[in-house]
Amino acid sequence: MLLALSLQQQPCLIFVSVTNCTLVTRPGLAYALYDAENFQGVVEQLNDPRLTVADAQRCCVALYTLLGAEEEAERAATLTDAEAAGSLDALLRCAALHVPHAGVQAACCSALSEYVHTAQRTEVASYPRIFQAVVAALKAYPLEVDVQGAALLALRNACCFGLEGTPGVPALLDAIPPVLAALRAFPTDLFVQEYGCESLHEMCKMDRLCGCGCGCCWRNAPLH
Repeated sequence: MLLALSLQQQPCLIFVSVTNCTLVTRPGLAYALYDAENFQGVVEQLNDPRLTVADAQRCCVALYTLLGAEEEAERAATLTDAEAAGSLDALLRCAALHVPHAGVQAACCSALSEYVHTAQRTEVASYPRIFQAVVAALKAYPLEVDVQGAALLALRNACCFGLEGTPGVPALLDAIPPVLAALRAFPTDLFVQEYGCESLHEMCKMDRLCGCGCGCCWRNAPLH
């Protein structure tokens, strides 16, 4: 109850990370955030048209928490549960529905970045939609550092692990200006600088030579 009280009184919360605390589980954190301890329960609430903006933000944080499997062996089961509940569609719908709200965008981008990280190299066909959603967030909130950091991390993950789902050159060219704008806008923010540079690095590798996004051809290509 105390954990739920402290979490639900944070209107700016966009993600929660607890490590080395055996008494606090991912389902327990999700329940403290929004009274649901599994993907199905959180997604049902996130899809409720009566959901307030604040509740939508906490739902995204709850999904981020549930997706954060630390052990490699847990990731497959976590992804299976997330897919069965329709978590990705719910997050993308939430991002499109709550464009006017920076907090929801930041929390949603954090959850999307964790989704891609959990699904590493599984050739999920929806990566282009994730790519487009986070680029839209970058464009909508150029001066919101929380949105920029979360969106750039999601963009880096989508570019790094996209494989078959990586977008083409036009999409990449559309994404580069907002990334550069973020780097210029927040020169002292470590997360923006790190994830922005890594996003540019991954985008430069994608669609080069073989276009597979794996980086093998990029590493072996002659310098120009």
